[in-house]
Amino acid sequence: MTWLVLGATGLLGQAFTRTLSARGERVIGLARSGSDVSLDITDPKALTNFLVQTKPDVVVNCAAMASVNDCENDPTAAYAVNTRPLATLADWSLRANKLLVHISTDHYFPDGGPVAHTEDDPVQLVNEYARTKYAAEALALTSPRALVLRTNIAGARKGFGRWLIDRLQARDPITAFIDTYCSTIWVGDFADATIDLVRAGASGCLNLSASEVFSKAEFIQETAFALGIQPDWITIGSSATLVPRRPRSIGLDVSRAESLLGRALPGLQETTRALAREYKECLTTPPLTSANDASPSTSPPTSSPTSPPPMTVSFRAPKT
Repeated sequence: MTWLVLGATGLLGQAFTRTLSARGERVIGLARSGSDVSLDITDPKALTNFLVQTKPDVVVNCAAMASVNDCENDPTAAYAVNTRPLATLADWSLRANKLLVHISTDHYFPDGGPVAHTEDDPVQLVNEYARTKYAAEALALTSPRALVLRTNIAGARKGFGRWLIDRLQARDPITAFIDTYCSTIWVGDFADATIDLVRAGASGCLNLSASEVFSKAEFIQETAFALGIQPDWITIGSSATLVPRRPRSIGLDVSRAESLLGRALPGLQETTRALAREYKECLTTPPLTSANDASPSTSPPTSSPTSPPPMTVSFRAPKT
């Protein structure tokens, strides 16, 4: 089986190429540059020609313009990257009768607290990022062989996860949002589970994330504990005043995915321990200089100049 990974140089694309290679699968990475194939997916003719020539069995679309700020500032570019390519990919999937896996987001639920949202819950689109990703879901699902995965990922090699770990290691100031709830999953576990869902014949729209809902503050706290750090200097704040607006109730119900997989997905502690373990394996990787929403499922940064004055958190002792 040949897998084509779009956005292969990003956090998730790298995880897919590593995991597929470790499983003995044939994988082709595609990105604008720096991968097996250099191609601009916003060029529909070039993308179609490559798909016809290469004849992959599965296309995994990890490519995204994931910065909420960038999408808000340039919605035309956001549409070109996040939405329009799915028309080409879905058409290919339908005509070739091949599987399309599209990585979506959890960015659809502005309010509600620590709720695990199902795939059928009504969405509310509060920014351009969410609008472009939701439109992409609709385009992808015009193919009956499409699998759309809503998620929120973190990894230690780049993006928010690496930014957070570097700040924890340096004991730099961090403001942790106590009122934003998510179900972040480690990128490696997400790639593994996605491949297993493909093997199980999954299609349609599925949530694929951690099995628990927790606040951003809890995620930061557990990551610190996993690194052996007592986060006694971290402060808490609110994401309510962030501009552009971010959704704050983005926990996901993963019971459908777990049923198809035949196993439970990891929880908070498993996720943060995996993040810490990956960090120890890639200490020489250059870090990003900013969190800046750098993942397919865009998470709010942990601090913002528009946040209200923070309060000091009394963190609990780590679980054993």
